[in-house]
Amino acid sequence: MLENVVRHVCQWHLHSASGDPEPTVLIFNAMQENYSQFIIEVIIGTPLWVWPILCYLLYVGFKATRDRVISPYKLMIMPLVFIIVNYKIMFIKSNLMTHIGFLLIGCGLGFILAKNIPIQILKARKKIGVSGEYYSLIILLAFFITKYIFGYLQAVHPLVAAEYSFIQISVCALLSGFFLGKFFCFLRRYYSV
Repeated sequence: MLENVVRHVCQWHLHSASGDPEPTVLIFNAMQENYSQFIIEVIIGTPLWVWPILCYLLYVGFKATRDRVISPYKLMIMPLVFIIVNYKIMFIKSNLMTHIGFLLIGCGLGFILAKNIPIQILKARKKIGVSGEYYSLIILLAFFITKYIFGYLQAVHPLVAAEYSFIQISVCALLSGFFLGKFFCFLRRYYSV
């Protein structure tokens, strides 16, 4: 199935001057025939250790939708996990500046969004009361989906994964930066009281 998609895209590149439809149209047409079979193959081919990770990310994401009391330093866990997960792509010379740039953009966005989240400073307990929000759930799922897609591409079509690795680097750095910015914002608000 995926081989047909890749073949259609390669044919498009060869005949793009003749006014053929774009690769996305060809991909859609190729997948439309056996879409359900393709999805089943992808799910069955997924390593078993991926599913507990998805369940944990959903647990953490749904937990963030409810009001909770946490240590401000506990917010540093998620950015560290994201950075550790991305260490392979982060420290390649050609990727380092891209990663840092998108990490800083994500950090700024996370800081701005976290400024609007109501919190309660509980200095006596050394904790922060945080209102529930859906940003974290969305970010966690976007990170999982990005890593899942590129993990699949790396296993099945490593050349395609390498060609589009810029997308993985950018998205993962942006999402890591979001949690880092959220941490810095909450920490700043905690110590400014």
